[in-house]
Amino acid sequence: MPLITILTRDPVVRAGVRAPLGHRLSLAGTRSWERLLRLARDRPVTAVILDSAALPDGYEPDMAMRDVRRRFPSLA
Repeated sequence: MPLITILTRDPVVRAGVRAPLGHRLSLAGTRSWERLLRLARDRPVTAVILDSAALPDGYEPDMAMRDVRRRFPSLA
């Protein structure tokens, strides 16, 4: 089953992502950038969803996406 990781601290955002996925995909939620990177490294992640409000201070969304693409080319 495909695994999608989501970085968010907001339960409304997490529920909004989970609802349309139903049971077709697994969703692994995390509140920290470091945990998101660990999940992507250690598990066969299909996609990453980033909530810009949960990014580390000073980390812009485009910087975060570039970092994810650099670290995990299969997610690009």
